[in-house]
Amino acid sequence: MDGKQNWMKTAILVLCAALLAVNLWQGKRLSELERAVWSAQNSVMDDIRNMRSSLSSRLGDLERTDRLVQDWDYTTSVDVEKRCLLIDVSMMIKEWREDTEAELCWTNLNSDGEGSVLLAGDGTGTFTGVLELPAAEPSDGISLDVLIQNDGTRYREKLGGWGDLSMLLPLQTKGGSWGGPEYRDGKTASDFSIDLENTCGTKIVEPRFRVYLNGELAQEVPAELREDICADSGVMVCYAPALPDRTWSMACETGDQIRITFCCQDGFGLGYEFPFMEWTIEGATPDNQAGSGATSGSGILSLTWPE
Repeated sequence: MDGKQNWMKTAILVLCAALLAVNLWQGKRLSELERAVWSAQNSVMDDIRNMRSSLSSRLGDLERTDRLVQDWDYTTSVDVEKRCLLIDVSMMIKEWREDTEAELCWTNLNSDGEGSVLLAGDGTGTFTGVLELPAAEPSDGISLDVLIQNDGTRYREKLGGWGDLSMLLPLQTKGGSWGGPEYRDGKTASDFSIDLENTCGTKIVEPRFRVYLNGELAQEVPAELREDICADSGVMVCYAPALPDRTWSMACETGDQIRITFCCQDGFGLGYEFPFMEWTIEGATPDNQAGSGATSGSGILSLTWPE
C-alpha cells in the first residue's frame, strides 16, 4: 500500500513539473509574441508616418507646381476725386491661351466691401490692370484672389493681400528718434525727428509737427528735411523741427499729457497725420538725467482728402 501511494505521489509530482514546464514555455512564448506584436505595431506606425511625410511632400510639390500665377507685382498711386488707391497690377500666368481671361478680385477684411477688375492680356502670358481700392479707413485689411478662365474652365487662386491699406499709401512712417523729453523750469523740451518712406517718389508738401496738450491742439511747428540723419534718396526721408538746434519746447505743468504728430500732404493732394510720440509730465527732470518717458504714438493714421 505504501508503495502504491509513493508511486502516485511521484506521478503527481512529475505531472506538476510537466504542467509547470508547459506554463513556463507558454509564458515565454506569450512574451515573445507580445514583443513581436509590439515590434510589428511600431513598424506599422513608422511606415504610416513615413507615408504621411511622403504624401505631404508630394502634395506640397503638387500645390507649388499647380499654381497658375507665376509672378505678380504692383505700384500704387492716388485718385483724390474718387478717394481711392490705384493699384497698377502686372501678372505672369504660366498656362494661357488667346482666349484666357483673368479677373482680379479684392475683399475688405473689415467690412463687406469687395470689387474686381478684368485684366488685359498682351499675348505673352502677361496680364495687367488697375485696381481701385476705397481708402476711407487706412487700417482695413485687403485680401486678393484671381479668377482665371482657360478653355471654359475657371480656376480661383489666392494671391495674399495687405494687413492694412496704409501699406499701400505713397507715404509711410518708419519710426524716428528723440532725445529726452525733459521737464525743467515749467517747460518740456525734446529734439526729435521722424522717418518716412516715399514709396513712389511723390512730393512732400507742408511738412509740420502738431503738438497736442491734454488733447487740444497747442502748436504747429514747421518741419525741415534733415539730410545729416537720413539723406534724401527719394525713398527714405527724415524730418525734424525747423527750430534753432532743432530743439522743441513748450510751457506745461505736472500731469499734462503731450502728444506729437507729423502732418504733410503728398503730390496727389492727400493729407496725412501720423501718430509719432506721446508722454505725461510726471515731474521735474533731475539735473543728472537727460529725461525719459516718451513712447511711440498710439493713435492711428488719419487721412484728409481734398474737397
